[in-house]
Amino acid sequence: MLNDIRFKQFDVPDSCKLNKGKKNENIEDIITDVLDFQLDKLNHILDKNRMEVYSSTIQGDILESKNIIKIEISEDNFEPLYKPKVSFILPDMPYIREMSFKVFARNSF
Repeated sequence: MLNDIRFKQFDVPDSCKLNKGKKNENIEDIITDVLDFQLDKLNHILDKNRMEVYSSTIQGDILESKNIIKIEISEDNFEPLYKPKVSFILPDMPYIREMSFKVFARNSF
């Protein structure tokens, strides 16, 4: 993802940027802003269609094609007293899996 120039071409309104005011944005800042903006838009659409979302995540993963997205929605029947809304951005899921396996393997002995 770091080599994908489309992130630099994506127009994120300044009011939505997490790194606004930062003079020297690097590619990681740009990717974070784009993914956060897209996740916020998706949550807004789901909310508009009366779908309560308590946890939303963008996970950068290897898909069959470059021009597709995968949206997975699952129902949670658990009813705690309070459900905070949580969002996560994991831009490089294969890297996170690889590092997790290495840490697990190193600590399992």
